[in-house]
Amino acid sequence: DYPKLVDILERRLSQLSEPSDLIPLLDKLGLVLTARLKDESRALGVWKRLLEVEPGHRKAQNEVRKRALAEKDWETLEWLYRSYGTIAELVRTLDSQVKSLSQPAEKVRLLFTISGLWQNEMEQPLRAIKSLEGILALDSRNVDAAKSLIPLYEMGQKWSPLSDVLEIALSDAREASERKELLMRLSSLYEEKLRNPEQAFFSYVQVFKESFSSMDEANELERLAASSDNWDTYVSLSLIHISEP
Repeated sequence: DYPKLVDILERRLSQLSEPSDLIPLLDKLGLVLTARLKDESRALGVWKRLLEVEPGHRKAQNEVRKRALAEKDWETLEWLYRSYGTIAELVRTLDSQVKSLSQPAEKVRLLFTISGLWQNEMEQPLRAIKSLEGILALDSRNVDAAKSLIPLYEMGQKWSPLSDVLEIALSDAREASERKELLMRLSSLYEEKLRNPEQAFFSYVQVFKESFSSMDEANELERLAASSDNWDTYVSLSLIHISEP
């Protein structure tokens, strides 16, 4: 009669306080709930309590981990590794679970978590690139992932993918000042790092169209027109600007 055994064990546990007395009874109660009654929810509470009494109890650690993975309970898994393991183990475990998820939105959330751990706790920001790129593979216009990748690509000198994420950020930008900054960064990137004067010119053309504000900008557009041999476009823009009130 396993339910009756559980009642007996719980009453006995309520009367004890010494770890040496609690550990074998918690171990037995956890096993009965897990293996005999299949009451995983109650068993999880017992295994957690056992870990509080004996942090190094491998059976309890394994049972909590197994339950958390089966339920995709990342909060419990994080609690387990923060309390009784390492952040490195947590990152490896979460990373191994991404492919097991069926919904893209679930994968995106988990990849953001992994990225945050690499950057904020492991202090290895470049290792976050893989997770953020995984998000863009699932959602090619994910602005949060793109913006997170901008400083990482700059740090790693990954110029070609940097242009891609700047373009994604630009597509979401609404404020004139933000758009201008992104366009000027793109123009500089195309010219100086990617050796693409054509793209550099047309990025600056957009600056000129959206927020022309000084002769310095006009001179820069002229310089880029010369380096990319786009005089016809430059002349057309200049004529339009002159004709505007």
